[in-house]
Amino acid sequence: MASLLIGPWDFSKPLYGAGCSVIADSAIRNLGTRLKLVGTTSDGGIGRWTKLMRDGLEFDFLPVTHAERVARPRLLSSSVEFTIALAKQLPAVREAEVRAVLTRTYSVLWLLTCFSRGWDVCFYFPGLANPLVVSKHPRLGRLLAGLYDRIHARAIGRATIAFAPASRAIVEQYNGRLRRLGVNKQVRYLPTAVDLETFCPRPMDQCRSQLGLPGNALVFTFVGRLAAVKGIPLLLGALRCVHDQEPSALLVLVGDGEQYEELQRLAGDKGLGERVRFLGRCPPSRVALAIGSANACVVGSFQEGFSVAMVEELACGRPIVSTSVSGADEMIIEGQNGYVVKSRDPAEFAGRMLAAARLPEAGRVSRGLAETRYSERKLWQQIAAEWPPLQ
Repeated sequence: MASLLIGPWDFSKPLYGAGCSVIADSAIRNLGTRLKLVGTTSDGGIGRWTKLMRDGLEFDFLPVTHAERVARPRLLSSSVEFTIALAKQLPAVREAEVRAVLTRTYSVLWLLTCFSRGWDVCFYFPGLANPLVVSKHPRLGRLLAGLYDRIHARAIGRATIAFAPASRAIVEQYNGRLRRLGVNKQVRYLPTAVDLETFCPRPMDQCRSQLGLPGNALVFTFVGRLAAVKGIPLLLGALRCVHDQEPSALLVLVGDGEQYEELQRLAGDKGLGERVRFLGRCPPSRVALAIGSANACVVGSFQEGFSVAMVEELACGRPIVSTSVSGADEMIIEGQNGYVVKSRDPAEFAGRMLAAARLPEAGRVSRGLAETRYSERKLWQQIAAEWPPLQ
């Protein structure tokens, strides 16, 4: 049975650079032509089903709008801009004669369950945090957060099934919130997964050589969007403390985002201009090299779902130092493959960074966790087992 994979992704280009697009690529890689793709494109042919080659397979593809319009929305968010375009193209979507939909986009879920009935929807949360609260406009977001929660709870109640990449405790808390809003649907725990072949242990010196990093430096790597919610100023403050003890220390930032230039200025203000390397948006193979070059990986986020980057770091066999975000306590075994830092004190975080870089068994422990818990093959097997259209 075929299913539609719907989201604001540019299927005409490689999918990488954000957690949701990574999962979309994983779905295509593992489910193959059981999926029909509905998204955006950098090419033409809007509103018409066409054929698209990905990974040597031919997919049915419906672009509902241009990728540029979603990437630079005029007034609304990218996901809402995409969903408005999707609503206009629903007659074309229905031409596929497929009513089963897999999506990670909130507004797509709302459209299909609240305003356009009859869809069999599997919703895979991008994160359980209210996106309005962690948006670029948090004050306005807090004013609208309650309304958002009620609308989203209603949509979840009408979805066929919902999965969330968060810790079991956070998923249970969220289910309790749904019950208080009058929704009996239970969101199911499903941790983020990783491609264990792309992300695997590699010799550190080879990774550094390919990235042009010094072989004798103490390297820490961050992977993610350069945005306020990621708490990168904490990492810069911690690097300043580490640098006072280890002058060779470097922080490698992999990713792009709205804080790119601001963080460059902040690094300069802290006297770290030469100690912070901005790699920008990278394909998975280069992300794996950046992780492989690290003595330890760092996460300074205020909030996370179940971090794709952290799972990739486990798969590469690296220790992790993280703030206390969802999933950290499941991925980090304290003192074996890293540390969870409860405070946002740069000096304390720096101490854990130095300690993590010296953990003797971190590589074995991290890779073992990735293989036993976070294989993407197991993830899609679980979804298929619980959602009939993928069986």
